[in-house]
Formats: sequence, structure tokens, C-alpha cells
Amino acid sequence: MTSTDPPIPPDLDACEVAAHFLAGLGAATVEAVRAEHVAKSNGDCAGCRWQVATHWPCVHSVLAELAAELLARHRQPAARAYAGGRA
Repeated sequence: MTSTDPPIPPDLDACEVAAHFLAGLGAATVEAVRAEHVAKSNGDCAGCRWQVATHWPCVHSVLAELAAELLARHRQPAARAYAGGRA
């Protein structure tokens, strides 16, 4: 982890830890997962193509959404500080 990564609180469940890990990989990785793991017309996940009948939202898309929320929350204090507390 670097100083720019969202801090990981000690009392998280496995899903929350995985979302923090994904967020730590960066916004580009999170967006790539979000773009690949989308619903197909039959309700399955397009990104889980090697697994048969994986319904969407899959675990990957759920974790990517959580990671995106973490990144957005982590950026908000920095944006306010950059704007001199006005944002």
C-alpha cells in the first residue's frame, strides 16, 4: 500500500477487504472490471465467460462497485483540501 491508498479499517469482512484490495490497484483497474463484468441479454455476466451460468451481478462487479465507492470517498477529502476547503 502507498500513502495514496484508502486506509483499510481493521474490522472488515472478506468482501470489504477484497474491495479495498481492488481499490488499491487503482481506478483504471476498477473501471476495467466494471466495464467487463456487465449483464448479457440472458442475465448472465459477460465477464465471467469461462464459468457457466454466472448470473449478473457477479462477485467481480459487486467488488468493483464497492472499490469505486471507496476510491470516490477517498478522493473527496483531497479535493476539498485542494479547493481550500470550499469543495
